[in-house]
Amino acid sequence: MKRTITILSLAFVATLSLFLVSTKTASAAGLTLVGGTVHLPNNVLIAGATVTVSCHHGSQVNSKTTQTGVGGGYLVGYPQSLCAIGDSVVVSAVKGNQSGQAAGTVHNVSQQQTFNVGLSGVTVTIPEFGPITGGVAALFSTGSFLFLKRRNSSK
Repeated sequence: MKRTITILSLAFVATLSLFLVSTKTASAAGLTLVGGTVHLPNNVLIAGATVTVSCHHGSQVNSKTTQTGVGGGYLVGYPQSLCAIGDSVVVSAVKGNQSGQAAGTVHNVSQQQTFNVGLSGVTVTIPEFGPITGGVAALFSTGSFLFLKRRNSSK
């Protein structure tokens, strides 16, 4: 049991170290990192969502598309010449019939810019008219038009 805890602790420290080194390396290499998670309204993280990150740099819009991982996370990197401090970022995510969006501004290129996106289902229903209802509506519209035309022409 104690050995398992030690191994898990070492694995956690190694993963954390790699993350910190990769973040420092990215900022030293002139990269702006944009990442976060995609989740449902009940905060369940979503794996396999398609995420599009768009950085608005001057008059340019630089977009990258990726997928969320098993834990619902995503991460993209931009050269600072394409996404720098003060640029606006829009993150859109889609999974099935659910979608969401988050937006913000790049504040610090030496740290990851985090944008968490909440998904919600969008259901659009379009009512359909049956043939009888459609016919009645057409007759009523035609009758109203003719009545108003006759009334205006008699004046």
